[in-house]
Amino acid sequence: MKYQSLLIVLIGFAYHPAYCAPATSLPDSTIISEDSIRTPESIHVTINANIKSLSHLRRTYQKAHAGFKGMVKLKLGIASSGIVVENRIISSTTGFPEFDEAVRDTIFGWRFKRVRKKDIVHVNIPIDFSKHDSDRVLK
Repeated sequence: MKYQSLLIVLIGFAYHPAYCAPATSLPDSTIISEDSIRTPESIHVTINANIKSLSHLRRTYQKAHAGFKGMVKLKLGIASSGIVVENRIISSTTGFPEFDEAVRDTIFGWRFKRVRKKDIVHVNIPIDFSKHDSDRVLK
């Protein structure tokens, strides 16, 4: 199986969780449609659709730990089926390993768009959990 590496540059994505319901996955029609290769744009769409699923975790830790903030950097391996088959924490500045693992476990449930090319695409995703109640995917 060939491996392809991508570094996704996602700049300026932020949302306010008070206005967003938790997202669990993309609609089935998006998952079923297939392109020939996985593009940074299609990965970005899935991340935007699912990043809100981390807001509950962040709020829980912010309530329990005053001043909670930090960044979790993950490396994902996305199969052609859209399933996350590899997911590891590259680094973290949160100071809470259990939070980092909860983020990792949540992302394992994300489903990306299927593609025809049979390979695993590796993507590095840094997620900043700031004290200003917003999640931000950075470059």
